[in-house]
This record gives sequence, structure tokens and C-alpha cells, in this order.
Amino acid sequence: MRSRIPGLDQTISAQLFHLFQDKGFIDKNGYMRNDGRALHWEEALRERKIVLPDKRLSNHIQEELNLAFAYHEMTSLQSVQIFDWFESHLSRSRLTMI
Repeated sequence: MRSRIPGLDQTISAQLFHLFQDKGFIDKNGYMRNDGRALHWEEALRERKIVLPDKRLSNHIQEELNLAFAYHEMTSLQSVQIFDWFESHLSRSRLTMI
């Protein structure tokens, strides 16, 4: 198995996942609910007494949270506007062809 964050083993990864679910940072499907930059996940880590094997892992985890939300944000948050734009341009194209 390839690790996304070198030095973060599967045990700690699972603990983080469950913590993020318990705190409501991710939904039941594992999707981020809010921007990763706005989460107080390190505070939640301390409350749960989860210790990272290396402090530098925090930066990598934060980056993954940012990427996870950015992907979701780019593909779904503005989908209504995107579909409206396509629909408006598709309608014009049809009128031009008729």
C-alpha cells in the first residue's frame, strides 16, 4: 500500500478519519463539509490525545485537507452556475441553427 503522507501509518490515519467523522469535519461518505483551512483539527487531535509521530506531519495533513476540500469545491459548489451557463449557451446555439 502506498502512503499519501510518508510517515503517517494506517493506524494514525484511521484515528484521524474517525476523529474527523466524530467532529463533523467530514460527512458519512467521507467528504469534507468545510474548507480544511477553517477546521480546528489540531485542537481536536489534542483533545483526543492523538499524537503524531512527527510534528512536521501536521503540514502534510493540512495540505491534504486543503486539497480534499478544493477538489470538492471545484466540482460541486458552483455546479448550478456552471449548468446554467451551459444551458444558456446551448439554447443560443439551437436558436442559431434553426
